[in-house]
Amino acid sequence: MNKCSIVKNNKAITLVALVVTIVVLLILAGVSINLVLGDNGLIKRAQEAANSTRNSTAQELSEMDRLGVELGIYANSQDVFEGGNWNDTLGICTPKLGNNMVGVYWSDGTKNSNGTYQASMTSTAYEVTSDQNEFSWAEWYNYRAETTTRGDTKLSRWANAKSTVDGSYFVWIPRYEYAITEGEHTSTAGKIVVNFINTSTPQTNGYKIHPAFSTNLELGGWDKEICGIWVAKYEMSMEQYADGSWSNVETNGSGVGNTPLTSTLRAVSKPNYYAWNYITITNCFSNSLNYSTNSNTGSNSHLMKNSEWGAVAYLTHSQYGRNGNEIGMNTYYKDSSYYAKLTGYGASNTSATNATPAAANLYNGTYGLNASTTGNLYGVYDISGGNWEYTSGLYGKYKNENGTSLYANTQSRTYTSSNASSQLPSNSSKLVTIYPTSTIDPSTGAEIEGNDSSIHFHYATWSEIYGDAIYETSNGTGSNKSWFNDYADEDTANTEDAFFIRGGYYGNGTRAGAFAFEDSYGDAWHNRRLPLSVSLRVALIP
Repeated sequence: MNKCSIVKNNKAITLVALVVTIVVLLILAGVSINLVLGDNGLIKRAQEAANSTRNSTAQELSEMDRLGVELGIYANSQDVFEGGNWNDTLGICTPKLGNNMVGVYWSDGTKNSNGTYQASMTSTAYEVTSDQNEFSWAEWYNYRAETTTRGDTKLSRWANAKSTVDGSYFVWIPRYEYAITEGEHTSTAGKIVVNFINTSTPQTNGYKIHPAFSTNLELGGWDKEICGIWVAKYEMSMEQYADGSWSNVETNGSGVGNTPLTSTLRAVSKPNYYAWNYITITNCFSNSLNYSTNSNTGSNSHLMKNSEWGAVAYLTHSQYGRNGNEIGMNTYYKDSSYYAKLTGYGASNTSATNATPAAANLYNGTYGLNASTTGNLYGVYDISGGNWEYTSGLYGKYKNENGTSLYANTQSRTYTSSNASSQLPSNSSKLVTIYPTSTIDPSTGAEIEGNDSSIHFHYATWSEIYGDAIYETSNGTGSNKSWFNDYADEDTANTEDAFFIRGGYYGNGTRAGAFAFEDSYGDAWHNRRLPLSVSLRVALIP
């Protein structure tokens, strides 16, 4: 082989190698491009990883926020906990403090690392208010859901506030939707599930936005969608402004109780006071309206409506309250002649009446705590027993003993009762709810004959009314029972008992409770069928 042949062959090999190299490089390039830019490429996976990281970070930050709330990191951040606005971190419509109102909780003296007091659910009642440096906003409240079936751990803390003018206590009931999943319209205590919601959130399928927070006046609503209500923690008591000398004086039978508020006389919501009684429905209504002026809260105070009573009862029965367990009863009365009731009192059983209150019976004692809607210091008291309580509700059609309608016109509901001292406004509004009634017997469908009978609990129309712990939580079959065997009015031969009373009284035993309701004449004496006194409870719209 000559030299020229060798050179030619080398050139040929070099060209082949070059072509092969180029082909290999092109293949590798295609693979690389696919690995980088393809549907499952490096860039796509990097983007997914980045998104996942961002989502995880956001979730971690959210959890850190919640943990921060629990640990008290935001202890001085009032904006997180107060203002009447929806808070995503807390998952609740926050309380809104009125003028001269401060947040309040109780502590056993234990402090957090930052020097603020930890909240206590036990009987120790060292009171901490938001005008103190040691107050922690993170300890103020925790509407804690119980996850165990019928568990009653009593760990939920509802927000409490106190008036700096008269010392009255109030409890915040946040806006919520609810579903009665068991026992609706029966005498068996069922199950109520609650979801806290924003004022702009539509109701969940299968749930109802509670009417106490809505604009449906016929169902007990307000003139706007509201974030929550303040409810007097105790039955109201009478107090002389100068020294409180009337707060522990029994008023029944003396005429002292049936009087309007003045510059020297105020209504207060305090524990271990005698509940205000011997007062007409008219003065209950007026005094409740005037409470905000006397206490200068800047809120819309009014006599509690059935819808608002129901809002408390349903939250009590839900996973955020006693979770299906019945609250304890206030069974205290002074004697068989005067029937004075001490507020915030609780007894060991429903027959322990006329007992001298011991430490265990007071609002912060073992039995007293059990009479709270949360089973601890943060709930509403006197919902079961104590006095019957007037609510701002009126039966819409009624006959008196001579057959003359109490309403000259049942459409406009013009009130013509002969008892001028026992009246409410006669049209549904944000302050009063009118209930339709009928003289049709619900069991037979026939008109009741005679002028001395009238049906109050008219199931055919009341079935459309909800949220008030009346139709939804009673059976209406003639056995006269609400949940937990609480008292339920169905029909009556008493001809002028046109007003609602709620909760039962000390002598009702097991028939008293959050779901109890009856009718009343509206006067300042005893109910016609039961030896009792009637009190009032104020609600505030911020």
